[in-house]
Amino acid sequence: MKRTLPHLRVDFTKDCNFRCSYCVPGGESCPVVGKSLPVSKFKGILNAAVDSGFKEFKFSGGEPLLRKADFISMVKFLQGRGISKISVTTNGTTLKQDATDLKKLKLCRVRVSLDTIEAKTFAKITGSDCLGNVLAGIEEAVKQSIPLRINAVVTQENYGGIFDLIDYCSERKIDIKLFDLNWFKEQKAGYWDRNFQSLTNITKNLRKISSGERMVYADGGYGIPMKEFDVKGIRVRLKDSLLGTTYSSFCKGCPLLPNGRQHFCQEGLYNLFLTSDGRLKICRHRNDIAVDASAPEAFERIKVYYKKSKFRGKLGG
Repeated sequence: MKRTLPHLRVDFTKDCNFRCSYCVPGGESCPVVGKSLPVSKFKGILNAAVDSGFKEFKFSGGEPLLRKADFISMVKFLQGRGISKISVTTNGTTLKQDATDLKKLKLCRVRVSLDTIEAKTFAKITGSDCLGNVLAGIEEAVKQSIPLRINAVVTQENYGGIFDLIDYCSERKIDIKLFDLNWFKEQKAGYWDRNFQSLTNITKNLRKISSGERMVYADGGYGIPMKEFDVKGIRVRLKDSLLGTTYSSFCKGCPLLPNGRQHFCQEGLYNLFLTSDGRLKICRHRNDIAVDASAPEAFERIKVYYKKSKFRGKLGG
């Protein structure tokens, strides 16, 4: 498929009101090494990204709605530059009270991270006893016709309830995306080994009840190719790292290339991350190839890595 630029994931805050067992300090673009930038600095970087050809922006964190005013300001700035493909990923704890503001922004999607609808499992995973708040927020968003998707990380902790979660989504006509567990060195020792759960059986069972199946790709054609099933009126997408991913020239010699290793880089070249401390990262695991996002031609320098990428058929292949 033709390769284009990936989306820019803007992880503009490392703060979060959850302590999810599989997450790491600093969130999506860990590790964060400096203080979070003010919104004025972020706008300058976003302006440069638009000038460099980036057309899709996804806000995450941390929990982005903890800095709702800054988030809204940046969204409106991008919209003023003609960008319409803007989305946000939230844990949903403030979604009920924020739904009206999000509706006004006309985002292309709001993604809610929800791994289970079982209260005890939710509290165990997130470290927070607020499942009711999240579900109430989802109901309000559905009521206001906000385009939603549920994101769920599948682990040993919630594996038994995944089809209950799919049914919950189906009843509300909300698409869902399932992820297998990513390994990070910052996780507690042995966590990945104890909790990784293959998506193979889920895939087999979805195929039995699906009315349609296809392969889909991330923006730009990078990352892991994903299977998508039509199930009970919704789309169920699986990001299964066992299918292989895209690697770039900078990956050569990296100790986290698969090659039979127990712990490895599962995502390879995927999103471009803008961290809360103002760095561009093409790899979640390595800080040595991060670029100061405010440096001249920063985005042009990053593009080179995406031009020199290839798909690896399967892990260890």
